[in-house]
Amino acid sequence: MAIKKQRTILEEYKFMVQKGRGQGEGQYYEPWLKVREIPSKGFSHRILGWKTGRVHHLLSNLELSYFYILEWRSNVKDIRERYPLDPKQTLEIAHMLKIRHPIHPKTKQLRIMTTDFFITDEQGQHTAISVMPITNLEKKRTIQLLEIERMYWQQKNVDFAVVTDFDIPEPLIDNIRWLHKARRLIDGPEFLSQELIMELESYFYKVISQSSQPLAHSCSELDRYYDFPIGTSLWIVRHFFANKTWKTNMLVPIDTAKPLKLNS
Repeated sequence: MAIKKQRTILEEYKFMVQKGRGQGEGQYYEPWLKVREIPSKGFSHRILGWKTGRVHHLLSNLELSYFYILEWRSNVKDIRERYPLDPKQTLEIAHMLKIRHPIHPKTKQLRIMTTDFFITDEQGQHTAISVMPITNLEKKRTIQLLEIERMYWQQKNVDFAVVTDFDIPEPLIDNIRWLHKARRLIDGPEFLSQELIMELESYFYKVISQSSQPLAHSCSELDRYYDFPIGTSLWIVRHFFANKTWKTNMLVPIDTAKPLKLNS
């Protein structure tokens, strides 16, 4: 039986680019790696993005947390995860720095490097972000690989930053996670329309902002008042926050067992 010849790193890069990986923008972007292609310990995530309208492939809880922050930032226009680095350039940088280029742990073949997030803001400016636990920065090998990545983006005149769990406030993430799936009306109760939501907003705001009762209790009363199915009013509240119709201090946990403090 003939042995199948393995592609070189440059051949592999060309092959994957021709398949569309690492190409496109917004809803048309194809991540270099997808969740189903990576061995997982249960910490990978597929999540529909607000800004892109496509499913994002995130390989850790920390990546998911930072993704939520990017979704929440108004000035972020596009989020591209698992963005590939041209191996011709990373090989040259590794050689110049006298650093061993990454290899696949099983095949021992040279591995194409990726940046965790490639972000585009409303002004069209790009930022490359590497996300990792802060303890990883104590490892010499991690620092070496980050230097390859940093120099790669420097040569392209793109800002590069490292984000760790130390930089991510947990209350903010918990709040965004709570409201994230309520952004689109299509994901809520079928009878809700944009017109109905707009009609309800002022009365909902009056009731909840003036109430000393827990948020869950106020929403239950609103469900009874409008004869809504249980949980509808709480979903509507999440929708108002997800679309920034309502505002609160997002660095303070939103607790449905407590009154909700709204910003005017």
